[in-house]
Amino acid sequence: MKKTLKKNVFIITLIVVVAVLFSLKSIYATPEIEEVISASDVNNEYETLENLEQKFTDVPVYSWYAQSVNVVTEKGIMSGISESEFVPDGPVTRAMFTTILYRLAGEPEADNILVFDDIDEDKYYYNAVKWAYTCGIIDGYTDYKFAPDEPITREQMVSILYRFIRFDEYGVDIYDHLKISEFSDFDSISEYAVNHVEWAYENGLIRGINGKFEPENNVTRAEMAIILERLVTSVMIVE
Repeated sequence: MKKTLKKNVFIITLIVVVAVLFSLKSIYATPEIEEVISASDVNNEYETLENLEQKFTDVPVYSWYAQSVNVVTEKGIMSGISESEFVPDGPVTRAMFTTILYRLAGEPEADNILVFDDIDEDKYYYNAVKWAYTCGIIDGYTDYKFAPDEPITREQMVSILYRFIRFDEYGVDIYDHLKISEFSDFDSISEYAVNHVEWAYENGLIRGINGKFEPENNVTRAEMAIILERLVTSVMIVE
């Protein structure tokens, strides 16, 4: 009886330990995705992980995206969903992404009148959408719908980023697709996005996900932070 009880206790303890280890792995381990290596890993300007401040309760200091989140929030490019939460696994919506680019551009004025009937003037992203649409950086989903809450996919994100960089006169070089053609899902990249994906790949803004590009995957806020950190430390230098 005692042996059976001890055996059961041992099994339960083992299960609990394994569960805890898997939980920690999901937070701290380096996942097999393209946004793992932060630009600041090779940039001595930024803090080491040991010295990072935990700004958000849901961004552990040793998580793979912590340093990038700190960089982009310090620069005012991204902000938390609240004062204490960043929501790293949350999607990047069209409204969010447009606002991010608007901040990078210095929040310029735009005098045009928006034709989208799903955007109210009191929304935080109103001026951002007005500017981005006027500059041809982002289009509506239809002639009268912007779909601000729609998540951005990876190929959409790259194409919009490409237009932003071209508009902001940072220079855009087009390559010959040789590297991204190595992605096993190269043929699933939309025709409009192929040149943009090649540009982003050549400039180190994106990498593959286990040999794929996954163009239809939604971009998470953690991934967005890493891509933006690469952008502001290599393509366009933002102090």
